[in-house]
Amino acid sequence: MYRPEFFTLEELVHPNIVKSVHPDLCWKLLDPNILIVADEIRRSYGPTVVNDWSWGGGLRGAGLRALDGGFGSIRSMHMCGQALDFHFSKITIHEVYADIMKNHDKWYELGVRRIENPVHTDSVHGGWLHIDTKEQNKGEIYTFNP
Repeated sequence: MYRPEFFTLEELVHPNIVKSVHPDLCWKLLDPNILIVADEIRRSYGPTVVNDWSWGGGLRGAGLRALDGGFGSIRSMHMCGQALDFHFSKITIHEVYADIMKNHDKWYELGVRRIENPVHTDSVHGGWLHIDTKEQNKGEIYTFNP
């Protein structure tokens, strides 16, 4: 089972799940590919936050979401542990998006399959870059609009 080098369980999982499910099971609920991508995102782009609720922040649904979490579509890749919303402090989401698309082969090999168009998320709560591992078009990283 892959455990990320740079992220704790609390950074990747909604508090309702962390508080009610054994940690080993929590890790199993996350797609190993999204964990590998998360580590490479932090390695490549520096300080990166998914959830910050465990140290007093307001982000709790940017990783694996609880069904009773109060937001998000039931069909969201967040609900099945295949999506993360990344928040950056030293680089913009547009720069990260452009770099991922420029280096498509590397990121596809790591597991990136879809990215939400950052135009739709750049002014909301400081902006985030949604990345998930749901295969959309084989061989390509698909940019989608919400």
